[in-house]
Amino acid sequence: MNDMQKRFMMVFLVFVLLVGSYPGLIVKGGIAHAADDFAGGNGTTGNPFQIESADQLNHVRDYLDSHFILNNDIDMSVFDADHPWEPIGNQTTPFTGSLDGQNFKITDLVINAPSSGQPMGLFSVVGGTGSFIQNLIINAGEVRGLDYVGILAGMNRTTIRNVGVTGSVYGQNFVGGLTGASKDSNISNSYATGIVIGTNDVGGLSGRMDNGVVSYSYAAVDVSSPVDVGGFIGKQENTNISYSYATGNVAGCEDVGGFVGDNGNSLISNSFATGTVTGSCESGFQSDSVGGLIGDNSDGDIENSYAIGRVTGDYFVGGLVGISGSGSVNSSFYNRDTTGQSGGSGQGLTSDEMKDRLNYPWDFDTVWDMQVPHHDGYPYIRAIQAFVTYVGNGTDEGSEQFSSQSYLPGSLVEVQDKSQDWTRAGYRFNGWNTAADGSEDTYSAHDTIVLSSNILLYADWKQPAVPALMTPMSGEYTNNRSPVISGSADEGVTVVINLDGSEAATVTAADDGGWSWTPTGELADGFHSVSAGVIDSTGHPASVSAEHMFTVDTVPPVITLIGDASITLTAGTSFVDPGVTVADAEEDIRVTITGSVDHQVPGTYTLQYDATDRAGNVAVSVMRTVQVIARSSGGGGGGDGHQPSDNANLARLTVKAEEGELALTPAFAAGTTHYQVDTTADEVTIEAIPSDAKATVTLDKTKLVGGITVALDEGDNEFEFMVRAESGVLKTYNLTIHRLTKPVEPGAEIPACTFRDIKGHWAELPICEAFEIGIVEGQSETTFQPQANITRVEFVAMLLRALGINSGPAGSELPFTDQDQTPAWATDVIGTAVEKGVLQGYPDRTLRPMQRVSRSEMVVMMARAMKWEIEQGGTSFADDADIPDWARGYVHGAVQRNLVHGREGNRFSPMDPATRVEATTLLLRLWHTQAGTK
Repeated sequence: MNDMQKRFMMVFLVFVLLVGSYPGLIVKGGIAHAADDFAGGNGTTGNPFQIESADQLNHVRDYLDSHFILNNDIDMSVFDADHPWEPIGNQTTPFTGSLDGQNFKITDLVINAPSSGQPMGLFSVVGGTGSFIQNLIINAGEVRGLDYVGILAGMNRTTIRNVGVTGSVYGQNFVGGLTGASKDSNISNSYATGIVIGTNDVGGLSGRMDNGVVSYSYAAVDVSSPVDVGGFIGKQENTNISYSYATGNVAGCEDVGGFVGDNGNSLISNSFATGTVTGSCESGFQSDSVGGLIGDNSDGDIENSYAIGRVTGDYFVGGLVGISGSGSVNSSFYNRDTTGQSGGSGQGLTSDEMKDRLNYPWDFDTVWDMQVPHHDGYPYIRAIQAFVTYVGNGTDEGSEQFSSQSYLPGSLVEVQDKSQDWTRAGYRFNGWNTAADGSEDTYSAHDTIVLSSNILLYADWKQPAVPALMTPMSGEYTNNRSPVISGSADEGVTVVINLDGSEAATVTAADDGGWSWTPTGELADGFHSVSAGVIDSTGHPASVSAEHMFTVDTVPPVITLIGDASITLTAGTSFVDPGVTVADAEEDIRVTITGSVDHQVPGTYTLQYDATDRAGNVAVSVMRTVQVIARSSGGGGGGDGHQPSDNANLARLTVKAEEGELALTPAFAAGTTHYQVDTTADEVTIEAIPSDAKATVTLDKTKLVGGITVALDEGDNEFEFMVRAESGVLKTYNLTIHRLTKPVEPGAEIPACTFRDIKGHWAELPICEAFEIGIVEGQSETTFQPQANITRVEFVAMLLRALGINSGPAGSELPFTDQDQTPAWATDVIGTAVEKGVLQGYPDRTLRPMQRVSRSEMVVMMARAMKWEIEQGGTSFADDADIPDWARGYVHGAVQRNLVHGREGNRFSPMDPATRVEATTLLLRLWHTQAGTK
């Protein structure tokens, strides 16, 4: 060998040594791969390959003896029917490296190979000296294979630590949730949940276990197989299981156990099973060896373990063990009540005895624990079980309801919704609370908790607030056949809407509490009723509101002229408009007349009559023409030329009590024919003076000359005046005098008005009078503060005093969300005012008692207390356009009754805060009106 060859050989050997020190650079089969197959690392234990995608995970098969870690969750949905996942490794070349998931998840793993001869799972075969898989969660949709099928691995000979799997697994022989079969393996702190179905050696965690160790693990898997089927392990030999449990239901024909189906030469200690165990076979066969913990304990040992699930079968059926050969059973128990069994190996206890730790000779200091109501009072394993226990907290069941779920300590747990059968009539479920009275930490369904120790979550039941109906308002008229029905309620509740006595719809209240619904069909004209309630936890309506009555009216009024459409008269002859009649579903439709007639000036005059009802329907206008012709100046024809007058108007109508003249409502006008007077007097003097001296006035067919004194009954007293013009034209006036009950007389001792800050004030006398009557109070003995603003609750208290209404407790709980802002002295005042309809809240369900009352609100409260009908029409105030629609009619009525005056510049200032002196003078005028005095 020459020098050149020697140098080449030395370089090659160095290269081989270097490459050989990096696993994966030279791979079995002689295939070399680039380092960019992964996100980093070189595959050694000190610097493992880093996996960040499904594609990189797929490259593990090219480096079967290397070491790997996950840097994030891996989504496997990229592998589908067209590009299926091929399990890593095989029986010839298994995976012998390691994988540390670093507690990340592999999701959407799907394998569908029911006829494949290879073991199926994320890995086909794993095992080798020093190999392990740890700190990994796999959420699989479904894994299907033939033999040796598991979500993590079909065949396992490695160490598995802290691995959890969830999904459905299907196969024939050796089928398990975590692994199909395990040999010479150590599995710890791991779990499986889901469904496992096979035909032989089928288990919730592993179908078969040989020469292995399993500890601190559990399976919550429903398992089914004809032979050798268990909730944890299907069949095992020479295996030691400890500190583990199974909760799934198990069904099979032979060797069927809630924990292990066939326990051969193995030890099971400090473990339990809670699922139902059913021994059932195909037609013609009978089941045997069926047990709550072990089906066939041929030569195994059991100690410090128990079973409580229902157990049924045909032969060799036991609450703990179905059949026991040479094996032993020590300090192990089964529940006679719940398993339905009373014989066989192990000691049977009642349910109460099973929940009494004194009956167990176990280690309750470090291994086991019992804390009612967790785990329904049964023993549980401290190291691997922390409980979230849900408490019904007063459900309709009568006795307290519990639902207890266990998790590995430190798990991130999703809070569950309440069970559908947990109900409380009249209440809705409002989430969970760590205190029974709802005073501690709150949780909603799907919130997450890091579960470090047991926790009790009590159902938080809330009595839903009565929904507030906003539209339509009670008493409202509308010409919309599909009116929007709306209101407010508690956020997120289901609101049921009742229309005309029947349930019409359900809607969900928005985040701000608002809700609305529009009828799908048109409503008929006429009266309708609507109310709203909240669906409670039983599915029935609760907290139903009062009904709102409203009227749908789509028919416009019809105006008909009284008399002729064309009238001719001689200049100088009085003209009295014959008027019109209005036909409508409503009564007392106001008619607007446009135009006027000057009976002194010849010409053609046009009167237009218009009407709009409360629903907004507009009548077709009607016209009348009046022709005024010049008076003739020529002779002949005989007579004195006198034209009899048609004037049948009153010039004045007065009602006087002992104290003086009473106010008419509305104020007197010749063209107005209906009036009302309120008084406490027991008799009054009425005077009706005609405009034309030649006209006559009769009262109840008796000619009236001057005034007449009449006695009054309490309540309404009706009077009808007939005015006959010289020409014979008749006109009727109606007067209703309502006699009120006299207010309680003030006490004998009238308090002195000692307010220093009103001396010389324009309202000094009214303030003192209101104080002496008891309507108002001072801020102190010497100060009144007339220009200070007044709150909503202060005004309503003054209003009730002015009307002599005593305050008492509310008949029902008030629905307002800010009741805590109500001063103690005002609680009864508000209750009375709300009950009588004087005081109402805002759309957001607040009352705002301490908010300054506006001048508009002040008038509206007064009008509600007096039960005025809303009166259409504007006012003469310079800022009339600024008066809000909800107050306009009431302000108009107050002006007509001479109760409200404007501020400087003839401005009403509707939204300005009212002052104490304005409120005082308004209520004093009202008091005088009620008392029949000026």
